[in-house]
Amino acid sequence: MSSAQHRVLCGAAVLGFFFCLRGSEFLASRGQRHRYFLEVNDVIVQDSNGSTTQMFATASTVVIILRGSKTDQVGNGIRRTLLKSKRAPVCPVFAALLLQRNATKLNLPENAPICSFSRSKVLSAETMTTVLRRAAKACNINPQKISTHSLRSGGVTTMHTAGVDADTIRNHDRWASDAYSAYVHENTAAVLHLAKRMGTTSSTPKRTDREPGASRAQALV
Repeated sequence: MSSAQHRVLCGAAVLGFFFCLRGSEFLASRGQRHRYFLEVNDVIVQDSNGSTTQMFATASTVVIILRGSKTDQVGNGIRRTLLKSKRAPVCPVFAALLLQRNATKLNLPENAPICSFSRSKVLSAETMTTVLRRAAKACNINPQKISTHSLRSGGVTTMHTAGVDADTIRNHDRWASDAYSAYVHENTAAVLHLAKRMGTTSSTPKRTDREPGASRAQALV
């Protein structure tokens, strides 16, 4: 796999997970893509002052513009913003910068699909599924249970497990009802270890002046 392919696959998977994207919003399917497909100018990385930046060290947030979706056929469009997770490469800002760097290297126009391997080839749902299933197999997870939708359901499950309230999940994932709950998979391990984590919490504050993975991420982007 080339470095360009790695950037696109990693960036797309992480961005899809954090923003709970539907496959049709950022992946081609059987050579076709929707009119509201995520484009280069739909992804914006900003610093704490709201200015655009291409540096992970100074970046603070990533904004994506969704010009339409399965539940927005008229194309009203919405914006979603997420802060840096500080755990690169599992970070929406890091993912956005990977895709932006790739777009710059390919000299993609602003209205080109941001998840592109080249000016004529877009990342497909089929390719993403293959990569995700390969990763699942390496983690001893049944690959047949994995698809591109796993990124969306995984994002929802993670928010639910982290204690995010239902209204926030509905708003972030753009559901009009509690239908999102059908995609939540209870994390048994997290529940089992909750008491242990609470009982072993140290009263000594941990250092927060370091960002795990930040140096590596800055070097990559």
